[in-house]
This record gives sequence, structure tokens and C-alpha cells, in this order.
Amino acid sequence: MLINIFKSNQKVISLLVLFLSILLWIPSFWVDQSSVINQNLSFHISNKIIVFVVASIIIGLQAIYLNYIVNEFKLLSSQTHLPALLFIILNAGISTLMVFSPLLIVNILILIAFHQMLLMYNQNNAFAISFNIGFLIAIATLIYFPVILIFLLLWIALLYTKSPNWRGLVIAVLGFSVPVMFYVAYYFLTDQLSHLITFGWGGYRIFNLTAIPSSLLARSFFITLLLIGLFASLNLFKAIAIHVVKIKKHLILVILLFLLLLSTLLLNSKDYLATYTLLTIPLAIVIASFLNNIKKKWLTELVFLLLLMSILVGYFS
Repeated sequence: MLINIFKSNQKVISLLVLFLSILLWIPSFWVDQSSVINQNLSFHISNKIIVFVVASIIIGLQAIYLNYIVNEFKLLSSQTHLPALLFIILNAGISTLMVFSPLLIVNILILIAFHQMLLMYNQNNAFAISFNIGFLIAIATLIYFPVILIFLLLWIALLYTKSPNWRGLVIAVLGFSVPVMFYVAYYFLTDQLSHLITFGWGGYRIFNLTAIPSSLLARSFFITLLLIGLFASLNLFKAIAIHVVKIKKHLILVILLFLLLLSTLLLNSKDYLATYTLLTIPLAIVIASFLNNIKKKWLTELVFLLLLMSILVGYFS
């Protein structure tokens, strides 16, 4: 039933998306923030009411924006709200993720940057867009260093989705360098440059190791998601083969975004929960495409029900 509702493209569904996000974040009141989040982070809110209100609304708005991007560029075969639904479900998949972390802000910047990349398709003069994307990625990097890998996606998009132009590549670097220069200048003027140099950029953790579910039942959500993800990936490759060139290139960018975000594990001391949080953006698109393309309604509902059941099992295990 829920799947059929979100398959609709009626604008009123956006309000339901926001309501569902708030509803699913209620368990955040029972999450011990201090045992989940690295207490050395400057980005830290301990008040549970503020965390619940701010985080649930941010997730809901991100879901609506992601859905807008998917529908605008026709990444799915039809206009639906499934990407928004999946994004909310993925972010509420395990209760330990229901905390206010820097990744809530980083995902906003990634969404805006990815939207801008899709806009570059076949644009001869995309210099302003290149600068803006570089600027956004730089801010995201200053908040969470491992996402610097997304800068590679910007260069790939400049070379793959439009006629290659070396000026676009240079302007992207200039856009990236502006926030970085201001950041370094601040540390220099406040005589903290040594702290900046000695900061452990390669060992940056957001979530504590103890936040990772340990039992098999607690990990049931990830196991179910992995199985669904495998079928969804096969469906995506099939979709790429039959789509027109523009949509095909955009879907390939989604795959590359997934791979680069997955590669953040190389820079975050195996902070699996942080990497998973970043991956919810491309995963929502891939799984939504899979559910949208299943012909039999009962099978779609069954797959989604299994995902919901795995969440409940993880909550109470």
C-alpha cells in the first residue's frame, strides 16, 4: 500500500514525506548520543529534542530535493516519490544513525553539487557551474575530509557529459581553492596553523566503533539491503542499456558517485556508518529504480516489506 502511494507524483506526497521522516526519527529519543558520536567533534548537539526536530526535518527536505532531482532528469522510468521514500527509510535503517552529525550538512552539499553536475550536460559554457560545484565540494571537504574524492566526479562530469574544455577543469580547481584559502588564512591569522597541519586528516572518525551493530539480528537490515542492492544494481545496468544517451550518462554518474563515496572508507579509518550515511543518496536512486521497474505489485510490496521488517528486527534485537 505504501509503495503505491509513493509511486504517485502528486505534490501533496511531499508533505507525507516530511511527516514520515519526523515519524521515523522518534526512536532518536532513546539513542545514547555520547556512545555513538565521537565526542571530540566540534559538530555536536546533545539536546535530544533539538536533534529530533532539526535532523528529521533536514532528512525530510533532503529526501524531497533528491526526489526533485531524480524526476527533473528522468532518472527513473516514471515520475514517482519512491526516491524520497527510500532515502528516508535508509536514513532510519538503524537507530544508531539517529544523531546529529556533520554528515547531515555534508549530504546537503553533495546533493546540490550532484544536481549542478547533471545540469552541465551538453553545456558549452558551464564555467560558473564548475566553479560553484568546486566551491561546494570544498566546503563539504572542510566539514568531512573524505568527501574530497567527489572532486574526481566533477572532473569526470566535465569530460564525460559535455565537450571537454581545459578551462572548465581549471575553474573547478579555482572554485575548490577559494574556501580552502579562507580556511587556511583563518588558522594562520589565529596562530593555529600548527594545529591544522598536525590534524589527523586520514583518521577522521564520526561514529564510534561501538555504534556498529554486533549481532546477526542487529545487522539484518544491512544483510537485507545488500541482497536488494544486488538485484537493484542488475536492474540499473539493464536500464542504462535501454535509455537514451543523456539519461544513460546521468545514470553512470550515479554509479560513479556510489563508487567514490564507497571509497571514503580509505580515508575515514573504516568508519562504516559514516560511509553508509553518504551512500544513502545513490542507494535511494538505485533501489527506487528497481522497485519502480518491478512489474508485479505484490512483489514490489514484498521487497519493501522485507526491508521494513529488517529495520524492526534491528531495532529490537
